Amino acid sequence: PLQVDGVDEVGQLRRAFEQMRSSLQARLGEINSLLRVSQGVASSLEMQDAVNPVLEAILSTGAASVRVILSPNILPDTFVELPSRFTLGQDIYAHLDGQILALAQSQEKIGIPNLTRSRELTLDESRQQPLALLAVALRHENRYYGVVWAGFDQPRMFSDSDVRFVTTLAGQAALAVANAHLYL
Repeated sequence: PLQVDGVDEVGQLRRAFEQMRSSLQARLGEINSLLRVSQGVASSLEMQDAVNPVLEAILSTGAASVRVILSPNILPDTFVELPSRFTLGQDIYAHLDGQILALAQSQEKIGIPNLTRSRELTLDESRQQPLALLAVALRHENRYYGVVWAGFDQPRMFSDSDVRFVTTLAGQAALAVANAHLYL
């Protein structure tokens, strides 16, 4: 890290270099996370094991809760009940799963920076709500598998980088679900 003091040209140059350094460091962290996620997805055909690295990576962005919800239509008929919900972090926002699953079927990405001002979801005031929400549909080869969504405890403006990172992770989750679905 560079010390950023001074208002002269050298100080401005230090600030610019420090900003570039921290941006590059954040990007390398994202790439590292994506590599771990893709290795985790490729290493298992068990849905929970394959989806867990995705949940961990999204949780590391500051989310309070991350959930993968599978559409009931994609689960094959078996004599064993298959899990359709995977969670990491707080499990207090499950009451929103159905609404978000239905909304994600028609919208690829849902970013709500302040849920208290949103009209997209019907909120039950008696239950705890996230203050911000980011959801991405799980699609693989034009087939809808469900949604991955993250709830945040504070209102949050989602940058293009945040949305791109979660969208890439959602692609990995969709691949994991598609592979597990084919295996089943």
